[in-house]
Amino acid sequence: MITEEKINTLFDTLDKWRMFPAYQLERRADIFFAIYLKEVLESTFKTTIDSILPEFPIRIGSLYNEGHKNDKLNLSFKVDYFAISQKNNTIYFIELKTDVTSKREKQDWYLTTAQNVKIKILVEGLLKIYRATEQKQKYKRYIKELIKFRLIKLENGTYKEMNNNFEIEVVNIQPKRTKFDKFKVITFANIIEILSAQKDFLSNRFIQSLKKWKTNPNN
Repeated sequence: MITEEKINTLFDTLDKWRMFPAYQLERRADIFFAIYLKEVLESTFKTTIDSILPEFPIRIGSLYNEGHKNDKLNLSFKVDYFAISQKNNTIYFIELKTDVTSKREKQDWYLTTAQNVKIKILVEGLLKIYRATEQKQKYKRYIKELIKFRLIKLENGTYKEMNNNFEIEVVNIQPKRTKFDKFKVITFANIIEILSAQKDFLSNRFIQSLKKWKTNPNN
């Protein structure tokens, strides 16, 4: 049985361990952000979020010219969360950062380039990864989610990308804004405000930790 005491212990542990070297809070805490992500996005963008998927793969070859001499073109980098809103015709690429010092220029380049590439090209890249991977069943489940929103179709037994006009918006969820921000930012303070009406124990305990996570652990 999950008790309030155990929930407190869980968050107390995250609060403490994030202050230690090499401990990556975002890998452990991302499930709590995921629980509230739909609500946070809908409140921020005044829209309806139809689906959220984790770890959207962006094929490196979809960002480089295919003629580029690079033996890693079929590898990918992952966007933390992929959210789709049919209401405002937008796909959100969401990156979670629990420490603003962990931002990387190369990752920003990938995201900026991906944002400027049509989603059809990125989905085509995902299908190329699917054809090359040994994790066929996992990718099939992912593809089935994208079929629901007409990003992919199954035609004569073959998956194919579809034309669409979804815009891509990159969003960073992070402790606070910085002068180096290149994308839309949702701060922990924003999340606290959005969740402030929640009355359940888990939400309130998450808010308590978010207030602590706003501070830089290196200070």
